[in-house]
Amino acid sequence: MSNQSTKLAVLLAAASTLAVPAFAEEDKDEVIVTGSRTPIDVKKLGSATSIIDTATIDARHTPIVSDLLRDVPGLAVSRTGPAGTITQVRIRGAEANHTQTFIDGIEVNDPANASEFDFGHLLSHDIGRIEIIRGAQSALYGSDAIGGVVNILTKTPEPGFQAFGEAQAGSFGTYQVGGGVSGGTDWVKARGSLTRYSTQGISISPTGSEDDAYENVTGHAKVIVTPTDRAELTGVFRYVETEIDTDAQDFGFFSPTQGLIIDSDNETKGQQLFARIGGSISFFDDAWEHRAAYGYTDTANDFLALGAFTNGNRGEREKYEYQTTLRFDTGPANHTATIAFEHEELEFQNIGTASIFGDPNQQRQDDQTSYIGEYRVELFDQLFVTGSVRHDQNDLFDNATTYRATAAYLLEDLGTRIHGSYGTGIKNPSFFELFGFIPTTFIGNPNLTPEKSKGFDVGVEQTFFDDRATIDVTYFQQDLTDEIATNFVGFFTSPVNLTGESDRSGIEVSLSAALLDDLTIGAAYTYVDSEQPDGQDEVRRPNHIASFNAGYTFCEGRGLIDLNVQYNGEQEDLEFINATPATRVTLDSYILVNMAASYDVNESVELFVKGDNLANEDYQDVFGFNTPGAAVFGGIRVGFGSQR
Repeated sequence: MSNQSTKLAVLLAAASTLAVPAFAEEDKDEVIVTGSRTPIDVKKLGSATSIIDTATIDARHTPIVSDLLRDVPGLAVSRTGPAGTITQVRIRGAEANHTQTFIDGIEVNDPANASEFDFGHLLSHDIGRIEIIRGAQSALYGSDAIGGVVNILTKTPEPGFQAFGEAQAGSFGTYQVGGGVSGGTDWVKARGSLTRYSTQGISISPTGSEDDAYENVTGHAKVIVTPTDRAELTGVFRYVETEIDTDAQDFGFFSPTQGLIIDSDNETKGQQLFARIGGSISFFDDAWEHRAAYGYTDTANDFLALGAFTNGNRGEREKYEYQTTLRFDTGPANHTATIAFEHEELEFQNIGTASIFGDPNQQRQDDQTSYIGEYRVELFDQLFVTGSVRHDQNDLFDNATTYRATAAYLLEDLGTRIHGSYGTGIKNPSFFELFGFIPTTFIGNPNLTPEKSKGFDVGVEQTFFDDRATIDVTYFQQDLTDEIATNFVGFFTSPVNLTGESDRSGIEVSLSAALLDDLTIGAAYTYVDSEQPDGQDEVRRPNHIASFNAGYTFCEGRGLIDLNVQYNGEQEDLEFINATPATRVTLDSYILVNMAASYDVNESVELFVKGDNLANEDYQDVFGFNTPGAAVFGGIRVGFGSQR
């Protein structure tokens, strides 16, 4: 048996030995806000979903959100080194910029950075819920949603007054401090938090001797005004400032370390500003609802070498939204019809120093107007069908129309839910892919065309033991045409559209159970077959991903032990070493064992300790980038006047 198969067998055997399933993804009576243009019960949605709730986030004491996403079926996480380095999330074998990401309704994919969101800078402090929708969602959310959607929801302010804080410190010179206040009245309430995460880190280069430090300061504020029972106004503001030491890749043609990551005095400074103001009002006992919003995203990335600026980019998005929803009944059928309008104005700026290869400085714009329609019908509280269509008018590309259909069917007496979806997607080339220019390294291709996809999934969910245990098995398949890939032309790289079809298919399995009052356990497994048109595996997409989680409470609920095990199978990656004939390398599979323990001293104070990678696994998510070994952290969480 291969090393990969052995590790996977050990993990699955551990889950089966406990005789009950784990990873409580979601309560089927929960409402999800991402799977439709209006909130919908999870059980009524045909698309495959996962929910990471507040209790899970708090129990894990994990500062970086991407470490939580490794537990979700269908998601592969790739981090180029330790905390703070570029972190990509791929859903069902799709590319990282096929994942549309929102924070409190703000579209946060970076207009300047391949139109994807870097999860490396997303801290978990003050985040209350994460929703994941898998499968093509372009009909709802446009370009970037081919693989699926990740929606981050911060904690909501409540009336009264509350203060909260958290501090932890541990291995690699790491510490995090954060806190905030929340409160108000039934009419107006607000919540604000500030967090600082800092680590001396490890060397990003596997052969390096210098530690590469990382710092992140995140501020977030949310205000909700409710003048009447039928009207609400919400404002959100988020600012993130980061600074990270990085190591460079050696591109010296005759260098003995050519193609490898080596120690260097490089640095990346980043700023992210996200804001949104939105309002809603309803009439006729919520039968007719109107929503409008304005969202703003502004990003800046500066790259330095030996303390001197080398190049950078800027991205900006302004987004205007309006939608109206009508709800009505006809006999046994309940109907929800939504019409929406969106307008986006995007701007990209590339900054650098002119050379004999050309002047990289440029500024580009793009406008897009979209019209969306969605219709939902519920029959006999048993059959739930959704149809969506979207038409995009774009300044840079041909107009495009995408659509989606989902269905869910409940067999209450049997505890069975059958669900499925079909959808098409589109991914416009990013500004950087079109026009980005880094002398001697990367040249944009203005002739790129959008990527297009179509796919479906179908699954069965079954409950056992009076709904205390649930298993869900889903099969998915998606085809992608005009895939954008990197082409190497001499010493330069440039993106191109591949000819042919890229295929993705696989199976997702999730299990959850709470058979005992003080023990909850869960597990997830994904098999993904993701291939390029030439039949090669897509890089950084392991065929096998699995996770196991167990939570045990004691001392009448005051104490909690949380065990988390994550398996990442073998995966292909690119290598750039001229001395070897190969252009690819196989990264070994690995298992990460993490554990957290906490104890409530009283209603206001919680003490906790946690360990990451306790087996001290030596692994790489991306070829040539070092990752941390075993680490231990301890801390305190306090809250006065409310929940922590």
